[in-house]
Amino acid sequence: MTAKEWKNWVLVFSLLCLDGLLPTIHLKVWQTFVLACKHFCQPCIEKVNLVIAKNLMVKFCTQVTQLYGAQFITPNMHLHCHLHESVRNFGSMYGFWLFSFERYNGIMSDFHTNKKNIEEQLMKKFLMFSTTTEENLDTEFHSHLKRLSYSSISPIQLTSSGLLTLPTSMITDIKTDCWSDLTHITFRHTVGSPVSVVGKEFHYNLCKVYSYMYRREVSVDNVSGVCTKYSSVHFKNESLGSVSNKQPDRNSHVFASWADDDTNFSDSLTPRLGKIRHFVHNVIELAVGEPVEHVFAYIDWFKTPSDQFGYLNPVSVWSTKLQNDGPASFLPIQRICGKAAWRHEMHNSQ
Repeated sequence: MTAKEWKNWVLVFSLLCLDGLLPTIHLKVWQTFVLACKHFCQPCIEKVNLVIAKNLMVKFCTQVTQLYGAQFITPNMHLHCHLHESVRNFGSMYGFWLFSFERYNGIMSDFHTNKKNIEEQLMKKFLMFSTTTEENLDTEFHSHLKRLSYSSISPIQLTSSGLLTLPTSMITDIKTDCWSDLTHITFRHTVGSPVSVVGKEFHYNLCKVYSYMYRREVSVDNVSGVCTKYSSVHFKNESLGSVSNKQPDRNSHVFASWADDDTNFSDSLTPRLGKIRHFVHNVIELAVGEPVEHVFAYIDWFKTPSDQFGYLNPVSVWSTKLQNDGPASFLPIQRICGKAAWRHEMHNSQ
């Protein structure tokens, strides 16, 4: 398995897959490790979360010692207890973990060589496909670059894939003024006709959403009566899908902080699960002659069940009954916390 696959296994799938295979006491020990990794693997981490992550990792090693014996504590497990020091000294793990190095190693391992002077050949090929040019090098290095690379090859930029990192924390505070910032949004496929005329209820709900977002009354006359619907978008290196094409899309289930259990607007940062129907691009005139664009995910919210059926945090259980009426079904894309991995199970005929 690759590092990316191990990361996804630990953080996303392991607690679900190991439930019923491991004894409860062993599963709870593993849960401690998963929660510690969940806190550590954040693009931005606060000091309080760093302390929590450290304590969880120490707790995990202590539990392993009690359950299996001290001989099972490896040097790597001990070093895990010092991860918080590295984060405190150098910042988020996103800044120094080795995913990007592993990706470049994979790229270079695919280069063909003649088994002679391998290091020199790898360097030549790497320079051929890098962004290094004479223009961004000092003059004294130009002759060396010409000997190592082929001038007939156009440089191609090698970028680090967003898939090699955890889903970024995308959430925008309700009190900020970033709703119209579409810098990190790329539209992909439209749904139906390019432009749709919205119905009366649709239009009314949009007005309610804008009023809540900007904390002032918004007139129907200021909200465009047309919109463009998309089946998928790219947002901050994440691909977000929908069920608009009546096809199951693994990227259509997301966690977001926007609605409460009654699908009313909520300032709470507690995320809830929803399923995206499609994306809506709409324009509002906040000031005379100043149209402002916005992107919403039109979403169905899952209901909270009365029982979690014994699943361990961070696994959560949601009823398949959906709530999709009212203004809170329009979710500003900036409020999406991340995507969700999910599976269906029957409990008590539910």
